Amino acid sequence: MPQTTKHTAAFLRILLLGALTSAVVLLLRYQLVEPDDIAQLCLRTNAPAWCGARQWVVLGFAWNAYGWASLVFAITAILTRSAAAATVGLILGLTGALLYRYFPAGLGLLLSALLLSRLWAPPVTGAAREQEAQRRP
Repeated sequence: MPQTTKHTAAFLRILLLGALTSAVVLLLRYQLVEPDDIAQLCLRTNAPAWCGARQWVVLGFAWNAYGWASLVFAITAILTRSAAAATVGLILGLTGALLYRYFPAGLGLLLSALLLSRLWAPPVTGAAREQEAQRRP
């Protein structure tokens, strides 16, 4: 498989992860967090049990927890070369960015995506290095 195709596969995996995360976060944002009817319902004394989960989502946004957690996971992923930590960093960074908290969510998102692109693309073999060297003048 050509090296470009291998990098494209890693890029598409990152895009798919981003698309799925975006769909879930935007659904939460527009159906659970932003509607005034939902907020008024959760302020009542006899509020439904799921209002507690909504409160934690809102508090995470208010405290910028998604962005800071994304940055922590991204740095951890860089230090340990962990794809799992980078994946969590990417998901939390995108969550923070979609909930209006761009810094440090953007930084965690960027670092995580860059590391995932590096980890998910297979290493360059000796034959690929030789081909690259032959192409250069």
